[in-house]
Amino acid sequence: MYNFSMGTRRDNWRFEIEKLPPEGTAARPFSPFWFSVEPWDTLAVRGAPALLNCSAHSGDPASEPTAPQARVEWKKDGTFLSLAPDDGRRRILPDGSLLISSVVHSKHNKPDEGTYQCVATIDSLGTIASRTARLTVAAIPHSTRSHGLTRHYHHGKSPDPSGHTAASK
Repeated sequence: MYNFSMGTRRDNWRFEIEKLPPEGTAARPFSPFWFSVEPWDTLAVRGAPALLNCSAHSGDPASEPTAPQARVEWKKDGTFLSLAPDDGRRRILPDGSLLISSVVHSKHNKPDEGTYQCVATIDSLGTIASRTARLTVAAIPHSTRSHGLTRHYHHGKSPDPSGHTAASK
């Protein structure tokens, strides 16, 4: 049997999952498991890189310096991405973010455009799923293209003033 609770931590969701011990044994304290960074809707340019950020953590670093690392996977349009080691175009970075090194987009082939979701698992705690984020590929005429530019739009917010992110410059 499992016990589940949730709350917020610095405006990000935090989930606490605990496997309940058998009757008659002492209860364990909750182990926090949360996203410190979740993906946002992103406007990408064909041929340029795109970055969907994600980072999940567990435990309290002050009291649990050896807390287990989360295993991060990504879903696109509700299906887990199969990221082969030889896929040089898409990869999961050490922090859990998804990097698409060169966005592919044409009239009949739009493999990168869609809805993405970060899924983090710690075997002893369980699995959590981030908010969903839409990756949209802009149709920019060749004469006005600025290679390597990606804009991030946040629900209910305007894009950052420069329209740039450090990872995509």
